[in-house]
Amino acid sequence: MENKKMTTPIVSVVADTEQSPNVCNDSITDFNEDGKIDANDRQYLGSMDPLFTINLGNTLSYKNFSLYFNFRWMQGNDTHFLGYNPHAYSIGGSGAQLDAVDPWTPTNHTNDYPRYGYNNSLNYQYWSPRSFLKLKDLVFSYNFDQKLIKPYGIEGLRLYVSGTDLFTITGWTGLDPEDGGTIAGGPTSSSMGSKGTYRTFTAGIN
Repeated sequence: MENKKMTTPIVSVVADTEQSPNVCNDSITDFNEDGKIDANDRQYLGSMDPLFTINLGNTLSYKNFSLYFNFRWMQGNDTHFLGYNPHAYSIGGSGAQLDAVDPWTPTNHTNDYPRYGYNNSLNYQYWSPRSFLKLKDLVFSYNFDQKLIKPYGIEGLRLYVSGTDLFTITGWTGLDPEDGGTIAGGPTSSSMGSKGTYRTFTAGIN
């Protein structure tokens, strides 16, 4: 992946219960302290590339049984493997991620999400790490004994069951952290959106 610089204003969530109930919006930091928010306040946030990628796979065998697994670990931090999720805090429509979490309220203080009803009118950008650990592949198989199948003229017979993308551990706010998928802006929009990764199962004989 190409290493890209991100020059978006740093966004922080503020919460003050002594103000009006409409607190806990996002605030933009005035970095040069000139009393206004403009392009001069943009800061370098980090890279879209991960710190490292590890694929760990192996096959365990016992008698006629085999178990193959493949884990993928891609690690980032506050400045690496960042993903852009513009609809992370939207409400209503197909991007309603705030509808599925516990947003900030006067009795539920959190720095992870703004208040319910927040409208991103200034089009703030939301970058967050996409670190994840995923079980990409799992295959369980059984090879039939030659003495059972050779009378039928079969040289080899294998029965297997496999699964892909069986589980993912991540803190990414979008869909699949591996491709940085996000929920689109509307039912007919593909802007900054993608389809989630499907968990699939397959059985067969070969």
